Amino acid sequence: SQFSPVIHSLEAAAGMLSSQLEDIFNETAFTVLQGHTTDLLGGRPSRKLNGSEVASLIAQRLSDDVTEIEATLKETVAMAGQLYSDNLGIGCCSDLCDRQSDSHDRDACSEECVAPGYCQAEYGSETACIGTEPREQSVFDRLVSFDESAVHIPVNIFENDTSVLCFVQWTDNLTAHFQDNRNRASDPALVTSQFLGSSSGILRFFPASDWALINQCERCPFEPVDTYDARRRPWFLNTVAGSKFVVILLDLSGSVSGFQLLLAQLAANELLQSLNEEDFFFVIRVGDNATRGPLGCFTGRTRASPENVLAMNKVIMVTNNTHGRADFGPALDHAFREFEASSECQQILVIFTDGDRETVVPTEPFQRYNQSRRVRVFSYLIGRGSDNANLELVARCNRGNMSRIREYDDIISKIRVLTNELRPETLPLPEDSRAFWTRYRDVFGDLVLTASLPVIRETNESREFVGVLGMDVNPQLMDLRIREHALGPGSYGFVIDNNGQVVAHPHISKEHVASLSADDLLSLDISNFEHSDPSDAIDQVRRAMIDRTTGDLSLTAWVTVQREQRYLLKNVTYHYAPIEGTPFSIALVLPSPEALLLDYPPFNLSLSALNLTQKEISLEKRPYCQLDFDPSANPTRFLNHLISSLSANTSLQDCN
Repeated sequence: SQFSPVIHSLEAAAGMLSSQLEDIFNETAFTVLQGHTTDLLGGRPSRKLNGSEVASLIAQRLSDDVTEIEATLKETVAMAGQLYSDNLGIGCCSDLCDRQSDSHDRDACSEECVAPGYCQAEYGSETACIGTEPREQSVFDRLVSFDESAVHIPVNIFENDTSVLCFVQWTDNLTAHFQDNRNRASDPALVTSQFLGSSSGILRFFPASDWALINQCERCPFEPVDTYDARRRPWFLNTVAGSKFVVILLDLSGSVSGFQLLLAQLAANELLQSLNEEDFFFVIRVGDNATRGPLGCFTGRTRASPENVLAMNKVIMVTNNTHGRADFGPALDHAFREFEASSECQQILVIFTDGDRETVVPTEPFQRYNQSRRVRVFSYLIGRGSDNANLELVARCNRGNMSRIREYDDIISKIRVLTNELRPETLPLPEDSRAFWTRYRDVFGDLVLTASLPVIRETNESREFVGVLGMDVNPQLMDLRIREHALGPGSYGFVIDNNGQVVAHPHISKEHVASLSADDLLSLDISNFEHSDPSDAIDQVRRAMIDRTTGDLSLTAWVTVQREQRYLLKNVTYHYAPIEGTPFSIALVLPSPEALLLDYPPFNLSLSALNLTQKEISLEKRPYCQLDFDPSANPTRFLNHLISSLSANTSLQDCN
């Protein structure tokens, strides 16, 4: 009760201030404020903000950036294909050095093959790849060298193998082309990295930098191993395989137990982890009448998002109740019904079984459902048992093959054989296709967005897949294009892909990324960042953006203030538009009513001009008024001064 007078005084003061602000922001005062703003901007006109128009303008600007990146990417792909063709039969790429060639001669190859020197990026190397001289700081706060590129070789490939030396030889001149791309760009910082991953897993990347391990742990009980292989990275898989639907038949009959069961579980999980977000999966348990059917809670085709794959992996690993006989007939009927309901992507059937002598995969379902052999079949014989001619026949008759997994060490290599087989028979020509876009976590732990295309060598007789060339887009690009429009306090923008996953959002900071696990980092759905009241209202915005429509929606949303320390419930409007040439859409979030917001002429900001070592972009802070007192020491006086300065009858001579 002793504080009641103070509380009443504060309420009265707040009410008076609210009334004064309402009087200021009427139509007449808005015109006056607009005139003052024009004067402050040196005569540059301002007008009432049209959120939908600004969203479309930003989407178009980003589309122009994408067009520039794709044009550079296609030109570089053509250059890479030409370099590969020109080097065939020469030096380290000659038939003398090709083990598959009848002309292979090891001694003659050693004289013929003199590969150029190169910077080898290797974890734990005593010699830093970029040396000890001062180098430029990249956008990701690590030292890089724009004078050279670096080569990373998978741990299972000998660094002096002729395949490595041939790759080093024919990609050597790509460094100069990468440098030229950077120098010719409208903004040198538009693309942060350029790289080529070969079909054998070797990587050349520019600019050069020292290497890091994927998912390092500080207290591992064992020596960390560099398991990086370009062929297993999301950008590579997304480019070569496209979208696919994989149905797994997992034999959990009574004969599969112990070590065999563990091998089957680990192999199925390795296959699931090789999928990307454009893929789908479905796992069917094969057993007797009582134990067959969908495994886990996924009862049909499921998108291979990281969270779905992780959930399925956990279900597979805890499934130990194996019994009965393996009856593949009903499981195959179920699988083909799922395939018939989805015909827009590659269709893959994978069978994991121990091949028990009583296990027979019937051929009748394949004759009934797969006469066109649209569905490719791959079978895996688990354990050290005898061969199974039935499994091999089913696979070979349906454009697949059979592999054996006897030990732990076989799992990765055998699953990789399958993923290498999943390239479409007719790879898209770079001239006729748009770039593939992939959002993922790179080897250095950063969230990146990559545009990529396949490199293909064409002859009159055939087409040879050489590798994948990619370019990482500057992660600050989308935020910068939004900030070019001074949208005012409480306004921001974000970008999502066609799966509702965040590509750019002001709440994703480097600290935020560092705090997330690899699985959480790749599961950044927009519903985790935008919250509405009622909670399902934001789903309408999400669905509209996924459907690539243009529009707006006003709703009540929880917005953050004070660097996400507090939440306020406010009326806002979401304006959204697709970014042409990409699977992305942009949205602007503006406080309502928009009639009180000014639309300033866009600022021309440059990524290269920014201080890239800062953790976020910050525009120059301009003092609003030249005051003879400290606003923080006397906030009431400052608010009164601000109100009088904004009113129509007060001069702004003392304001800057």
